[in-house]
Amino acid sequence: RAGKSPGAILVFVPGFGEIKRCIRALTDEEPGYGWGGKGGKDSGNGKDGGKGKASGVQGSGSCAGLWVLPLHSMISVTEQRLVFKRPERGMRKVVVTTNIAETSITIDDVEYVVDCGRHK
Repeated sequence: RAGKSPGAILVFVPGFGEIKRCIRALTDEEPGYGWGGKGGKDSGNGKDGGKGKASGVQGSGSCAGLWVLPLHSMISVTEQRLVFKRPERGMRKVVVTTNIAETSITIDDVEYVVDCGRHK
C-alpha cells in the first residue's frame, strides 16, 4: 500500500503444523511450492537473471499483494532459499517459521516480526 514500508514480515509459530495453518489462513489455500498448493511462489527456474528477485509471484484472493513462504527443515533446501529473495514490486514477503530460525539465519529485508508467544 502507498506510504507503507515494503519490508518483509517474519512470523514465528511453534511448529510445522502451525506454519501450515498460518499460511492457509493468510492465503486461503494450502501452502504452495512443493506443498501441494498453488500460492504465490518462485518457479525456481532461475529466470531472474541472478538478481535474487522472485518470479511468478501472485497474490491470493483477499490477500493480494502477499508472497507467503514457509521456512522449516521439513521443506527442501531449494524452497527454503526462497526466503532470501526479494518479492516483485508491489508484493510484500511474509515468512512463516518456528523460533529455531530466530538465531540461525538473517533475512535482510525483514522489517516486522510477529511472534505468537507459544513455544514447543
